[in-house]
Amino acid sequence: MEMSQSGAPVGTTSAPSRLVGISYFFFFVIMAMLFTHLCAAVLVLLKMQDAMLLGVAKMTTSVTVGTVIALALTIYLWVNVKVRTLATEIGVELQKVTWPTFPEVRVSTVAVVITSFVAAAILFFFDVLSSNLITKWVPGLLEWLRRV
Repeated sequence: MEMSQSGAPVGTTSAPSRLVGISYFFFFVIMAMLFTHLCAAVLVLLKMQDAMLLGVAKMTTSVTVGTVIALALTIYLWVNVKVRTLATEIGVELQKVTWPTFPEVRVSTVAVVITSFVAAAILFFFDVLSSNLITKWVPGLLEWLRRV
């Protein structure tokens, strides 16, 4: 089987519509969690009980309302031609991206970590230097100058 530069088998790139569908699914899940928490907060502010539905502990009013709102929003965005076209265009552009391989990501990550430690060490050095300058050396110099 022939492999591309990215390591994926040639000819197995996913269609933009598949990427869009997956994105809509994750949008729904994230929005359902967000609206669930918002509904629970509203119920608390209104001093209303978040009742269990159908006797299931995890199926409360806030979960149901939040999920229904998220589903309605997702369906609205799915049938909205402008949003769907934009999402498909983004999917097409994402397919054109040359994604780094795992070894490239590892090398870049190591370089960033090393650079961060070097920067932290330099900042620590200057922090200690300026702290000593302000709290010990300048007052000591002023005291010495007063005695002279």
